[in-house]
Parts: sequence; structure tokens; C-alpha cells
Amino acid sequence: MTEPYGSDSSRPDGRVFYLPPGVEQLELFVGGIAYPNGIVVSPNGKVVYVAEFAKNRIIAAPAIGQTGAQVPHVFYQFNGGFGPDGLAVDSEGNLYVARLEAGMVSIIDPNGFSYGDIILPEGSGTGLSNIALYDGYMYVCESFKSEVWRIKINKQAADTYGLQ
Repeated sequence: MTEPYGSDSSRPDGRVFYLPPGVEQLELFVGGIAYPNGIVVSPNGKVVYVAEFAKNRIIAAPAIGQTGAQVPHVFYQFNGGFGPDGLAVDSEGNLYVARLEAGMVSIIDPNGFSYGDIILPEGSGTGLSNIALYDGYMYVCESFKSEVWRIKINKQAADTYGLQ
């Protein structure tokens, strides 16, 4: 879970916590984030993506228990809009990012390259916040006009990690 804790780009003291199996108290996963917002785990369970809203970017970090050369890093840097909000991932590992004030969902491939953008129609709101993939559709919440958009996609949602 993310805890923005009033952080911003000049005071990056937001944190991300996790709850290990069989434990009753949250443990710190990573701190020092400028307003952590959306969070999702890659389909293989090896990477945790965090939307760092106040710096308009996505951070990728190795999941708990992962070993190897990967370290927390900037996975993708956006231009425009206020910042990334909700995140979702498809079965191929593509990351879907709802972008507040941009009026679009950006899709980033598993290697951190832009796959493309899905731009909402003219006249729709730009306050994209939450996002979910289900049964061949992408559902996007637009918070300024209180809209929910359902968009057909050619990808399947990733299995919810830990619930297989």
C-alpha cells in the first residue's frame, strides 16, 4: 500500500508498505518517494511498480525476496499532466498508467519503453485516476466529471499476484 503522507516533490517522504504472510504489522518496503500513488506488481511477481505522482514518473523496485542486479530505479519519466495515478498490468507485463490532467492512459512495455497512449475523446474529463483491466476491457475512472470509461483492449489482465 502507498502512503503519500503529505509528501511532494520538495519533501519526498512518502512510503510504501507491505504485509508479509502470517504477520500482523505492516513493514516498510521503500521510503523517500514524492507522493506515492498507484501500485501494482508485475505478472511474474518480481517487480513492484509505484506511481511517483509528484515527480511525474514510475519507479520500479524488485519485489521482496528477489535477488539479482535489479535495484529500485526510474522506470519511466512522463512529460505533461500532473502525474501518474492508478496502475494496472496486463498478462504480457505491459503497464497501464492513468494520468491525472493528461486525459489519457499511457502504456509502457516491460522494458520501460512507451507502447502508446489511449486518449479519451474530446470533451471528456482529464482527471484520470483509477484503472483496472478485466475480461478484455480497460476500466478508467475520471474524477473531475465523475465518469467511468470502458474501453475494449486486445490484451488480457494479469492474474492478481498472490491469488493464483
